[in-house]
Amino acid sequence: MIGFVAAVTPLVLIPGTSFVLVSRNVIAGSRRDGARVALGTVCGLLVHAAFAAVGLSALAMASAKAMTVVKLLGAVYLVWLGVSTWRSAKAEAPPTGHRVWHAPWGGLGGFGQGLWLNVLNPKAASVYLTLVPQFEIPPRCGKW
Repeated sequence: MIGFVAAVTPLVLIPGTSFVLVSRNVIAGSRRDGARVALGTVCGLLVHAAFAAVGLSALAMASAKAMTVVKLLGAVYLVWLGVSTWRSAKAEAPPTGHRVWHAPWGGLGGFGQGLWLNVLNPKAASVYLTLVPQFEIPPRCGKW
């Protein structure tokens, strides 16, 4: 357990896209909005854990085509978020001349944002495939 905590701590402490998304939602909304993103993030990581448990992550990592599809889907999602943000900010200029910014992905809600951000993140799958198996205790044959 100590080895696992030592291995995971740097991954948890280094801010990533989930941290930025939670921070943005807290600043633009409330703590509750940030909590929804955090819950979606956790569920997205649980999706990767479930995939790893049934062997789908290993299959995707072994297949260059499957991994490329996951990477491309993640890239398309990020580009869509950026372009949508830019277009919505440009299109919604009130008469005072100040632009009102609304997140175009706000329709997903914080939970959906956090969920899809992590499900489409190939780094999360690779962590479950490379790190977690090193700390699993192998089952004993014939004993529960």
